Amino acid sequence: MVKLKRRFARRDSIALTGIFAAFAMASTISPAMASAGGQDLGSTDSSIGTYCAQTYVKKVPGKPEAILTHKVCGSTEKEVRAKLPVTAASTLLAQLFENPIGQAGLRTDIYADSFCDPAGWGFSDLRAANDAVRGATHIKTFNSCNGGELYTDTHYGGLCHRWSYAWEFNFPGGCNDRLHSMKLYAYPGPQ
Repeated sequence: MVKLKRRFARRDSIALTGIFAAFAMASTISPAMASAGGQDLGSTDSSIGTYCAQTYVKKVPGKPEAILTHKVCGSTEKEVRAKLPVTAASTLLAQLFENPIGQAGLRTDIYADSFCDPAGWGFSDLRAANDAVRGATHIKTFNSCNGGELYTDTHYGGLCHRWSYAWEFNFPGGCNDRLHSMKLYAYPGPQ
């Protein structure tokens, strides 16, 4: 009976791996599509890795909403940087981590084409970034992004935390592993 259970569990695991791989391959589209409608999900590698990077540009200049232009994962930061196009946004705004402060784990970096200002940046769908770290539990921000809001739903639904004058913190319980959208800005933020 035990051998039979193991054989079926292994077969199911292989089937799920195949489904995940097919989904990951289907989720990549060209950067040109981002500028044509904001539907880009990435580059040539969308699998989960130890280190991931996502790059964004503003949908409309002067407005906070951002469009994902590239998504790359790999085993090292150097490997991922080499996969990003030279023209990709390069201003680091935030790092999302799998584990609490001080513990090793997966990381996704969020890059944009400019630093944070009071108008800020709006990331309406961060499910891929959250999934890349198997559920974000802490954030570290850079380049004037010292305020923001975390949401458990896409498109800024389910506000679970708002902060100001902070650069790194563990997510409060309601946000933990459930970051699906986020706003970053230079505090005091949008007026």
